[in-house]
Amino acid sequence: SRFFNNKPYVVNDKWWSFLLYDKTAKPKQNAYPYSCRNDMEIDYPFATPPHRDSIFVFNGHYSNKIEKDAPYSSAFHCHISDLPRQSVTISGSAFVHFSPNAKAHFVISINTSDSTYLWQAKDLFKTERNEWQLVSYKINLANSYPPDAELKLYIWNPKENPVWIDDFEMQVLKQ
Repeated sequence: SRFFNNKPYVVNDKWWSFLLYDKTAKPKQNAYPYSCRNDMEIDYPFATPPHRDSIFVFNGHYSNKIEKDAPYSSAFHCHISDLPRQSVTISGSAFVHFSPNAKAHFVISINTSDSTYLWQAKDLFKTERNEWQLVSYKINLANSYPPDAELKLYIWNPKENPVWIDDFEMQVLKQ
């Protein structure tokens, strides 16, 4: 393990793992001590850097603007081999601000360089007028994927109207 902001994270030869231990969190009975949060303020080793913007911000100074020229949010990613060997639930959430007529998708994917094993998207749309709204996505995963497969969790905006996200979180829970 190495440390980032005084919290250990797992590193293997090629990839930064998203699995950060949060000592301040109250553990649930079925929770692994693994969670992470991208507040879009700095570049974290477990996430791709966001397209930062300060027009709409839920918390802090920056959010991640997702639009035609940058259609993917900052993503959490890790190899399947970084996950526990038993089945787990991957839970993600983010605060989202939609411009008028904007749509987006909360995506989880598992793939290798030559195969896609899973690609699921949950449609996201504006429910509150000019407000930030909390969106979440949860999926159960059996550990039946190749160890070199990569898990990604991100928000995708295939439309022209921008969407902003902030405080993107991910947890790994026992099933």
